[in-house]
Amino acid sequence: MARPVRNTVEYFTHDADASSRKTVRILVSRYGANGYAVWFRLLEILCRTDGHYISCRLQEEIEFLGVETLSQSPEQLLEILNLLSNLGAIDPELWRQKTIWSQNLVDRLSDVYKNRRRSSPARPTINGVSTPNNGVSTPNNGVSTPKLDVSTP
Repeated sequence: MARPVRNTVEYFTHDADASSRKTVRILVSRYGANGYAVWFRLLEILCRTDGHYISCRLQEEIEFLGVETLSQSPEQLLEILNLLSNLGAIDPELWRQKTIWSQNLVDRLSDVYKNRRRSSPARPTINGVSTPNNGVSTPNNGVSTPKLDVSTP
């Protein structure tokens, strides 16, 4: 019997010099250790979430993500997510659609998917319109792209 197809991982690399890089230094300068915790908890959540993206359209999703990332408040979490978007750590276009996606993280996970003998999850599609992913996923190349329903509930 074949193993089920998974779009999650249990592990991602955490470089020893991560705290000296731009994103983490800015987060720590503004939010102290909480900024550091939110960022790495967010990466952990992205890794264990199917497709490596998180929807934040509903207030309850932001509330829960705030709890999961140890953020001090939903407002602070939104500030941090806006900063991460401005820094390019999460995709700015998808964040405007209230979806968290980190191409850098997915790129770092590429060896996992190579070992699984398949492609990494593609950048999500919003309302059936494919978003650019450095030419990786287009309507013509047959790459499966997750679709997000962002219609009003």
